[in-house]
Amino acid sequence: MSPAEAQEALAGPAAAASVDFLPVALARILESARGYPYFLQVYGDQVWQCAAESPIQMIDAEVAITLGTDELDRSLFASRWERATPKQKQLMAAMAEDPGPSALPDIVSRMGKKKPSDLSVFRDELIKKGLIYSPDRGILDFTVPLMADFIRRHANEV
Repeated sequence: MSPAEAQEALAGPAAAASVDFLPVALARILESARGYPYFLQVYGDQVWQCAAESPIQMIDAEVAITLGTDELDRSLFASRWERATPKQKQLMAAMAEDPGPSALPDIVSRMGKKKPSDLSVFRDELIKKGLIYSPDRGILDFTVPLMADFIRRHANEV
């Protein structure tokens, strides 16, 4: 969603119920959701449950993000992670080391492979499963924002 659409999706229903957000609290949730509709829904639900009064405060936003992230980890991210084989998980863990989209040569190097074709089967399978995609030649990214963050948070379990 665009920033304006995301803001309306979160603040609009609250305003209709006579509930306001402090601008910093609204901005924090919007930043965390990254315009992804499902994340807005989860964080919005959590902040609605956490906030004791209007306006919604920064502490309410922080608690909602923490609880929402835990919920996303247990549901969305864990289920996506479990769909991958051990080798596919290794490829995704190598991708998660980057702050954004990953260059295939970097992934090859991190995985101790010799050439990109050594990963082609795993890459193609992950694309077919809808877990990653290639936005450009030689570049891979996760189909769901924050998946890399999930993998980094759970690196000891990977």
